Amino acid sequence: MQTTSSSASDAPDPYTSLPQKTTDYIQLRFQLARFRVHRIVQLPLTFTFANLHTLIQYMFGWDDSHLHQAEVFSNVVLHKDEMQPGTIEKLWSEETAGRLRTQRLLGDGSLDALRTGRSAYISHANSWRAFGHLIEKNNVSDGECSNAEVGIVYTYDLAVPSGKSDRVLPDEWTVHITCEKGNIFYRVDSPSDLPIFKDAKGAPPIEHASEFVVEDDAEDKTVSPRLFDVSYFQGYCEGTVTSCARKTKLEILTNAEAEEQHREYLRRRQEKQERIANGEQEEDDDDDDDDDDDDDDDEYE
Repeated sequence: MQTTSSSASDAPDPYTSLPQKTTDYIQLRFQLARFRVHRIVQLPLTFTFANLHTLIQYMFGWDDSHLHQAEVFSNVVLHKDEMQPGTIEKLWSEETAGRLRTQRLLGDGSLDALRTGRSAYISHANSWRAFGHLIEKNNVSDGECSNAEVGIVYTYDLAVPSGKSDRVLPDEWTVHITCEKGNIFYRVDSPSDLPIFKDAKGAPPIEHASEFVVEDDAEDKTVSPRLFDVSYFQGYCEGTVTSCARKTKLEILTNAEAEEQHREYLRRRQEKQERIANGEQEEDDDDDDDDDDDDDDDEYE
């Protein structure tokens, strides 16, 4: 019988498929550059760069609609300024020229450009290689740098030429992924393929908001307690959960909850339009009972 090879579409999606289960974990800090917003997470050492991309989109409430890339750097120096904790100041030293090895991922919003690429399966743990404990000579710099001097720079919504000239649109988001000095490797009791969320502060500005949207400072936004329940990340990978940076918070909802919330928003908007048509309300007046996260077109349309 003649056989045919499986098509690429039959292969598991590396962005939504969880990695091989393991008991070996690494603790990393995810710092949103330019903002005092961070996440501290313990990840399975089997996590790939594709998994890392999905995790970042989930943790920061983005909608995966832009180009992205991830690069590994050695000779990393963090800012000492307490106003920029976890932010990379320098990526290499003049002596070594740094960036000894780079793992780069590029893809469009649909991720089709990456789904068939082997690079999507590269484990992020290759940056801080270890065999159950701290072995600095096995990290990406081959021992030239400590694990604390190795970092990943993840860029989302890449700056691209505007088409009108050589001008570049500077609207990208950058997440600096680093580890602290000392032991960063942990062993859990039972094999798992899910992250362990340890700490979170703030949320990014709304991703597609217009300049007229008024929102809380990023560091003051609240984080949904659901972030610390890994079942919601599992649901996110399965397509049954969504996350979104709102005016005052990072919100995590099931798809059913999000749909109901949107229906309620449309109902309130219709009622408001009727009051305006009847002369009962001025067009620019806001309803006192409207939730400030649901009454703005920028968050739904």
